[in-house]
Amino acid sequence: MQIKLTSAAIKLQARTKFSKRDLFIAELLGVTPEFASDRTLERRLVILLNLNEAHKLEIIRGQSLQSGETGRGGWLYDVNRQLNLRSALDAEIRALDAELPEMTDGAILITRAILKQIGAENTKIAA
Repeated sequence: MQIKLTSAAIKLQARTKFSKRDLFIAELLGVTPEFASDRTLERRLVILLNLNEAHKLEIIRGQSLQSGETGRGGWLYDVNRQLNLRSALDAEIRALDAELPEMTDGAILITRAILKQIGAENTKIAA
């Protein structure tokens, strides 16, 4: 995932302990960098669900724009935001996939259920 931060985020990263990923997620979802930097499984699954929901909403905005609808926010559509959301979502799924050997059985079951819900069945965890 190629992460492009705004100039304000770049300045914040230089002054803080947050990674590019943390600032990128915070910027995309409108959450604090502290929220995005929490690497617990619970928080990562919340972020995964939020990214998926934001991606779906961006797709709806794009479809509204294409169909000429005016009441559903089509003029708010941003193709770069949609691509960034998809990229971040894929990166989070790959990161969870890489942690499969370290997860307990319960964590794997919960993660599988969430990945199935967002349509990410083609991962090691979901298999």
